[in-house]
Amino acid sequence: RDDLAKHDPDALCWAWRIAFHGKVHQAFDELLAAKTLTDAADKLNKTADQLNPVVKGLDEEATKLGKDVTHQNHLHLLFELAEVGLQIGIVLASVSIITRRRWLLGGGGLFGIAGVVMLVVGFLA
Repeated sequence: RDDLAKHDPDALCWAWRIAFHGKVHQAFDELLAAKTLTDAADKLNKTADQLNPVVKGLDEEATKLGKDVTHQNHLHLLFELAEVGLQIGIVLASVSIITRRRWLLGGGGLFGIAGVVMLVVGFLA
């Protein structure tokens, strides 16, 4: 299992899903084999009790991973905005060289500084 998780996490997830479905199918097979309705209900309750901790663990893991994805998306947005600020600063500085306009150089510097600030905020977040 550990070797599988290191090499292919998707295969591990698929293996867990197959195992989970195997337990469900096993429960239905036992349910069909039950002689009375009360035996079937007892077996179904027993299977549900066995699956509850698994479902709870998967729910907690999904919540944890969801928070991590939200944080990573926020960092990506900050780095993307920093990159845009730096690119606009470079373009304005280049145009200022061609047109010999100092105010374009100042605008390019401001956008560049804004890009660096966003980059630092992204690293500190």
